[in-house]
Amino acid sequence: MIGLFLIVCINMFSQTINGYVKNEKGHPIVDVSVYASTGVDRKNIVSYTMTDVKGYFSLKLDSVTADSIWIYASNLEIQPYSKRIALKNATITIHVKQEAIVLKEVKVKAPKIFSHGDTINYSVGLFTQKNDVSIADVLKRMPGIKVSDAGQISYKGKAIKKFYIEGLDLMKGRYGLATNNLSPDNIATVQVLESHQDIKALEGIQPEDRASINLKLKQGVSGVFNILVKLGGGFDSKLLTDNSLMASYFRRNSQFFATLKQNNSGEDLSNELHSFDDSEHPHTSQLSAVTLPSPPGIAKKHYYFNKSYSTTYNNVYRVGVKGELGINSGYWCDSEDRENREETEHLLPGNVVNRVDETQRGEIRNRMVYGDISYLNNSDKDYLKNQLKFEYEHQKGWAWGNASGTDISQDNFMEHYVLNNNLHWVKRVASERGYDLSLKMNAEKRPHRLTVSPVLFPELLSRNSMLQQANVSNLDIHGNMGFLAAIVVGSFKITPKFFFDVNRDLLNSELSQYRNNLTLDNICVGTGIDIYARLGGFYLTTSVPFNYHQQSLTGVKNYYKLLVEPNIELSYKLTDASDISIIAGGTTVSPGIDELYSSYILTSYRQLSSYVTQELYNAYNWYSSLRYDYKDIINMLFVGLDVKYSHYRPDVLYGYDYNGVTETIISQKSHESTDRMSFGLRTSKAFNWKKLKLGFEGNYTYSNCPLLVQSSVERYKNRMFRTDFDGSLMPFSWLAADERLTWYRSHTIGMPKISTIKDNLKLDFYLPCNISLTGELAHYYNNMNCNTKNEYD
Repeated sequence: MIGLFLIVCINMFSQTINGYVKNEKGHPIVDVSVYASTGVDRKNIVSYTMTDVKGYFSLKLDSVTADSIWIYASNLEIQPYSKRIALKNATITIHVKQEAIVLKEVKVKAPKIFSHGDTINYSVGLFTQKNDVSIADVLKRMPGIKVSDAGQISYKGKAIKKFYIEGLDLMKGRYGLATNNLSPDNIATVQVLESHQDIKALEGIQPEDRASINLKLKQGVSGVFNILVKLGGGFDSKLLTDNSLMASYFRRNSQFFATLKQNNSGEDLSNELHSFDDSEHPHTSQLSAVTLPSPPGIAKKHYYFNKSYSTTYNNVYRVGVKGELGINSGYWCDSEDRENREETEHLLPGNVVNRVDETQRGEIRNRMVYGDISYLNNSDKDYLKNQLKFEYEHQKGWAWGNASGTDISQDNFMEHYVLNNNLHWVKRVASERGYDLSLKMNAEKRPHRLTVSPVLFPELLSRNSMLQQANVSNLDIHGNMGFLAAIVVGSFKITPKFFFDVNRDLLNSELSQYRNNLTLDNICVGTGIDIYARLGGFYLTTSVPFNYHQQSLTGVKNYYKLLVEPNIELSYKLTDASDISIIAGGTTVSPGIDELYSSYILTSYRQLSSYVTQELYNAYNWYSSLRYDYKDIINMLFVGLDVKYSHYRPDVLYGYDYNGVTETIISQKSHESTDRMSFGLRTSKAFNWKKLKLGFEGNYTYSNCPLLVQSSVERYKNRMFRTDFDGSLMPFSWLAADERLTWYRSHTIGMPKISTIKDNLKLDFYLPCNISLTGELAHYYNNMNCNTKNEYD
């Protein structure tokens, strides 16, 4: 590592050449290509840009060691210009002769990918195939971009931060609706905004290491109200339907998008309703639930027997010059049937095997409604955002089956209420100074119950059936205040901050004579500094928070601790095409109220849980990572490498005590620790030949962690390999193919090796008269299956 820094530090000072391009009369010329090369042959281009409306350009030369450089300027309205100049910071004026250039007749092919500054542009039409239904189908063929089944987008291995349509944030985090439903016929370009700082008042002060996506619409789409209706039907032992209606209206100052869907053909409508907003996560958990048959490893649509309905409404308006008002809402209901037989084995100390043979049939019904209203003002000096959100979820489930010779019936009921408000205000009072204030409030309640018959714990419960009732609720208020670049020392910008977090969790449960009535209070108050610095090609981001943490639990002595959780990231731009970053830091983890109750709770029909170690503590986690990224826009090649290491030391271990069909959660104090290391490789490349795209991701993870089983601590040493391959090809005008292949292998010392393969091949045949046929083959292999190791669909 020291050697790496010595090599990199040689080129830490960059040079910048600024200037203007003007004609003979001194008038500026717009859109002139200006680039720098280390040779007269123009092959080794080290920097490139375009002139703006004032004819201005700026070339950054971060990795050039020569003492001089060649400057070139060209476009279709000037004579080509070239000149050799000394390599140093300078401002120059390029005078060119303005004249039209007569070209011979040529065929011009638009590039699939082109860049302008920090924006990578993908031409949608060049990646599209005839049967593409949504923009997600096209995004999956774009190198450097990955799309999950839920519609979440990742760029160069990281989830994107924002999703825009013509610069407006219409979906407010639930952009899976857009990726899975917007027609690619209406979209001209997918723009990847690298290192995009979405808060204009923080530009140049706080960096952003994640990209955002912006969809540029085709001409003629704006101002047109579109309605798309899809009707689908089929038969497979019963009538299958798949219907949807989508309405959209996009203008410069307002956008509207609504959906109405119904199906019983295996499409999971809840997938696209997930929010990918980092700030949205549940503060409560469901402690008791009906046990449904475990799903197989194949894609969900091949085993999902459902009746689903959903409707969504999304609207955003421009208010004034920089303001936005957004309204989003949705409703989803679903019923699912499952039936399965499975055998579960647990390897216990002394090579004892605990086996459970289950045959189950279950049904679960879900309903969910959500809504949010938000206001945003985003100008160069002021940023104000307030978002009010609510969500309600209702669930009922039933299951019948047999576990190792005992007939079991179950039913459960759950409700979940969430009310959340986020306020964020940034005021920039000087070039780099100002204030950053945020206040987040969250309130949740989750009442639920589980009924099981017969009683599988006769030594603890004397009734004919088990009725578990529970209610978990939460109130959380978090505030943060920071001073933007309050102290500037050379290239270092130091931002002091103050923060607080007040959190209250309540747990009430009743299972016959076993009752819990707990209140857990967490109070965290602290201060810290954030440091940002640019040193040549290096960029440093450091956060050092100091906080006083107080916890109190009903009937347990209070816990006080002064904590320091530093984080440092150092990145270096090796060339315009590659960069490297190192991250290191530490965090503390506290137990939640769902790990602190001491009286029994029935979490499933065959599992009781309670925690003997009802003690407040902090677990420590130290982490580090090395990341390398390379992109070649011209050759449509993206490569990434990730190396990660973490060391986790908990004060308490949690595990299981198995006894035939039943199992009990246990806990005990520990001085054990967990070490985990992983290596990952990402590569993605597109070709102009036959619309070929190839993608590969490989990951190796080694874990050495403690495992508490039957009150005995065992070391769990595991090696895991995973590879993901995706490819697409259109070998003929009448045939297109898409392939997704995943290979997984896990080996835990002392246990059998587990290997699985998931393969999905899709073929589209384009026939005359606009008729097309689609065929799909899904294959799943598991070496641990007792009878048939392969499954096909």
